[in-house]
Amino acid sequence: MKTFWFYKTILLSIALAIAGSASAHARPMEEIEKSGELRFCIVRANQQEYEFYCKLAEAFADHVNPSLKVVIHGVDQWDILFQDEDGNTRRGEGYTPKLLADGTCDSIAAPITRMPWREKLMGLINLFPSRTVVVVRKAQAQDYTLERNLAGKKAAVLKSSSFQSWLESQNQTRYLDNPVSMVLVPTLIEAREKVLVGEADFTLMDADGAMAIITQEYPSLAVAFPVGDLESIGWGFCRDDTGLQDAAREFFRLQIADSDSTFNRLWKERYGMTLVEFAQSMTIGR
Repeated sequence: MKTFWFYKTILLSIALAIAGSASAHARPMEEIEKSGELRFCIVRANQQEYEFYCKLAEAFADHVNPSLKVVIHGVDQWDILFQDEDGNTRRGEGYTPKLLADGTCDSIAAPITRMPWREKLMGLINLFPSRTVVVVRKAQAQDYTLERNLAGKKAAVLKSSSFQSWLESQNQTRYLDNPVSMVLVPTLIEAREKVLVGEADFTLMDADGAMAIITQEYPSLAVAFPVGDLESIGWGFCRDDTGLQDAAREFFRLQIADSDSTFNRLWKERYGMTLVEFAQSMTIGR
């Protein structure tokens, strides 16, 4: 399968998509097949994670139709995934994000946590369960063992993320008398860097990302403890494109069930365990 990886900023990606089609729109399965290409948007905040999700996208495209070319648009900021045509993320409102609406991508192949406000924007197909974890400087890890230790602290938080939503809810309840102050940042790299240099006390990450990134790239950081409930992580699709969603749902089911599948092999290379083993680890004791 021939793969085209477009390493460019998302603004350029959008410009080319619009320029190449006078009637840009979300593409149903029939149009995808006719065009001969399947388009993915993948966040480029971390190169290793970006390449990991590129490989997963290729495997999914091969399942849909081995003759499809894979077109990958790198997205430099997480919030762009949810923005409307005016560049705004309107949490609580129903609309189709620009990247899906104008046909820039047919799928957002990124670890998107299922949340009510996101379900109003796109169809989310579950891939694996995960937990949110608190990440701190390793030298201060002994000071962070319980959720109450976060009260009054400063957090570097990815904008428009499930982490922001969790902290906002906690500031209205658990931390009402001593809220956590938040610095909203466009990428998880910036969030981790702020913790590293002491500009923030902690950040929040999904457990799957923390397992690989902290171990391999940030030895001075440590996972303190998990917070919140078990979450469903998956990929995003245009809500009206049920054909592609059905294909993804079946593909994920087959991949998870087969311990030798492409997904499980890639997960073991990156995380030291298969996707099945990771999913099981998230539910132990719950």
